[in-house]
Amino acid sequence: MFALFGWVVAFTFSGAASRFNEKRGLIAAEANYIETASLRLNLLSETAQPELKDLFRHDLDSRLGTYRRLPDMESAKPEMVNSKKIQRKIGQKQYPQRRSAILM
Repeated sequence: MFALFGWVVAFTFSGAASRFNEKRGLIAAEANYIETASLRLNLLSETAQPELKDLFRHDLDSRLGTYRRLPDMESAKPEMVNSKKIQRKIGQKQYPQRRSAILM
């Protein structure tokens, strides 16, 4: 009886540790994205930087708002939509030359 209980406890802790490691990996990937984006902003012209940095700040605030609302997906969904809108704006600001070259 105790052996069966031991197996159940072991599998429970194993699953929890696995989920914890997966979350830690996702957090590290998100932090790397933010750091890479921040470093790339510094490569842009001085005139383009302020507006894009402001958009990135709004995106970061929106992402944090999403994470604060989780695991309630219904309340997190509007914040995720807002973050996607901001990311599209960032993409339009970063690559206007490439978009016009493709359309020609």
